Amino acid sequence: MKIFDLDSPLMNVLNKMADLMWLNILTLICCIPIITAGAAFTSMHYVALKIVRNEESYITRSFFKSFKTNFRQATLIWLLILLIAAVLGGDYYIITKSGIQFSSVLVILIMAAAVLVICTALYVFPVLAKFDNTIMGTIRNAFIMSILQLPKTVVMFVMAFFPLIIYLVSLRLIPIIFLFGFSLPAYASAMLYNKFFQKLEDQLLSEQEPAPEVSPEEDELIETLVRLSGLTKQEYIVRRLQEKEIVVVGNPRVYKALKMELAKVLEELQRIKGGEEVPKDLLDVIKQITVMMKGMKDGQ
Repeated sequence: MKIFDLDSPLMNVLNKMADLMWLNILTLICCIPIITAGAAFTSMHYVALKIVRNEESYITRSFFKSFKTNFRQATLIWLLILLIAAVLGGDYYIITKSGIQFSSVLVILIMAAAVLVICTALYVFPVLAKFDNTIMGTIRNAFIMSILQLPKTVVMFVMAFFPLIIYLVSLRLIPIIFLFGFSLPAYASAMLYNKFFQKLEDQLLSEQEPAPEVSPEEDELIETLVRLSGLTKQEYIVRRLQEKEIVVVGNPRVYKALKMELAKVLEELQRIKGGEEVPKDLLDVIKQITVMMKGMKDGQ
């Protein structure tokens, strides 16, 4: 494998760094009107999880798709977080300045409440980005996840202060905040909660109507189509069940799958004798390759 091949480890790292840098810039721009920060954070986590799963190459398209879809709920949740923060901050100021009895106990309670709010907020936007639910349902699930995944929550809590840490270390490092200050912690957090989210997605998928038994040949065809789509198997199946369009985006993993499947298609076509019909499963693969090539062309 050459070092500059599209699917080489070096190119994968460079592609992800470029994606995270652009994702961070998009997030900062969309946070400028403070009221839209919730939707921006939700979109950031939506794309970050896709990057972790090697599913994404069109960062801008996916970012604004999530921004538009989740804007209302994300904004209301964000305003609620700001309101709670204002109340806790006001209480802290009044208690520390008033000198009332048991003020230290009250301060501890306020700090504990603030930690719970932050821990819930660490999950609320990723949960909103990935799962459909009501606002209260999303907040409740985020709080439960923060408790169930407590060790990971502690790590995410520390990473959430990455921009502040960079600022305190040296003013010369401020450019890092503009390039990776929010997207890098989001990416690292997505790596932590990815497996847990995957289990939830599998559980939700299993609660749907049981899938009919498929033959080994049909299963291999499904696996091939999944590889060419660039999606996870769960997302591919859900989209097909919902009859949604499957938009293929190019990334190193998809390019590698395309190269392998083209070689297989060529081998199968060479085996077919003159006058014989082309097997339906082979036609399906060729059709998916055509869709994939068209999708990459349209995305350029």
